[in-house]
Amino acid sequence: MTYRMNHFLALGVILLASACGGSGGGAPPPIVVDGAGIERIDSAMNGVMNRHAPPGIAVAVVRNGKLAVAKSYGSADLDGMEPLRPDHLFRIASISKPVTGMAAIRAIEEGLLDPDAAVFDILQSYLPQSGADPRLPLMTVKHLMHHTGGWNIVDYPNDPLFRSREIAEAVGSTMPPDPNALTRWVAMQPLDFDPGSSFAYTNIGYVVLGRVLEQSTGFAYEDFVRRFVLEPAGVTRAQLGGITRAKRRPDEVEYESFQNSIWTSVFDGDSVVPEPAYGGINLVGLDASSAWLFSVVDLVRLAAAVDGDAGYPEIISTQSFEFMTAIGTPAGTTPLGVAWFLGTNGTGDVVKWDHGGGMPGTTAYLARLPDGVIIAAISNTALEQDFFGDLAVGLTDAVEGIVDWPDTDLFPQFP
Repeated sequence: MTYRMNHFLALGVILLASACGGSGGGAPPPIVVDGAGIERIDSAMNGVMNRHAPPGIAVAVVRNGKLAVAKSYGSADLDGMEPLRPDHLFRIASISKPVTGMAAIRAIEEGLLDPDAAVFDILQSYLPQSGADPRLPLMTVKHLMHHTGGWNIVDYPNDPLFRSREIAEAVGSTMPPDPNALTRWVAMQPLDFDPGSSFAYTNIGYVVLGRVLEQSTGFAYEDFVRRFVLEPAGVTRAQLGGITRAKRRPDEVEYESFQNSIWTSVFDGDSVVPEPAYGGINLVGLDASSAWLFSVVDLVRLAAAVDGDAGYPEIISTQSFEFMTAIGTPAGTTPLGVAWFLGTNGTGDVVKWDHGGGMPGTTAYLARLPDGVIIAAISNTALEQDFFGDLAVGLTDAVEGIVDWPDTDLFPQFP
């Protein structure tokens, strides 16, 4: 539980992640699949709903390349008037990092990016005129991919998530600071350890990786991800989210958030926002780290396209899959691949990979289990700290207990 909670809360220790238009009234209803054992998922998720009372939860499960389960519980809005559907869009918070990691892998495959290249050889224009940490030239693209770049600034109040005004003033940008401003700012900060020598999960490292992708490929970050990752995987509706209610996308859920004094407006850096989910998170600046919107179905669809299982068409090579799921962090630190937290068996073999996501209004979990089953769960709230564990562990345990799987594929119902 501690392992999962640590990276769920990594977007901020206080919890207290242009597509086609929405599917509208023609969207599929919540799916109920017959088959012995599927009721285990219902029981687990209804238990989470009863214990925590979130507005809604959506879950999806892929087995042997087929969408075996796509279900939703509760509502997409806070008034309980709109039933939640498996194809509603959610912020996925830090699960955006694996999306960016996949994009970096695709850029490497296309010959557009060298994982061993020095980050600030690529981003020379972002360096300050003087005062940069002398170890910056040692930081490679691979270090960013594995959270071993040298920055350790994720906790409150150090994370750029909480420092919009300071960053804007330091680099002379408008509010909220965009990803370029964040990158210029972090290039001015001292490193906490030599690149490659340790592990520290950070949001800013993946913001910088997004700029590396832009400089190396010639594409805008979102455009590259869409063209080289999402579309090949059959994902057409995922997109970057907006900061305010006015920027909600078609078919995006409404987020339940709770007031806390640390969540100040990203537009002025001073006033306390009444709803931290709207105005308290700089999704514009944290694009490659935390800003993607996905449906739960498209989240498992994307995972199935990079899971190494021939049952669903793969968008990366076998060599790239091995790179993505190989431990890239120093011995004795958290085992991490390319943005995936890795679980090993008794002999040290990687048998599982997963990632959590959390911010005001969002709780998300995505995992590929040891038996190859892919699971995802997303809720449009962020409650007390044990909510994530209850949701993630509850779904995992329910799925691992299923013996008689339905012989069906629901992907065609969610084109």
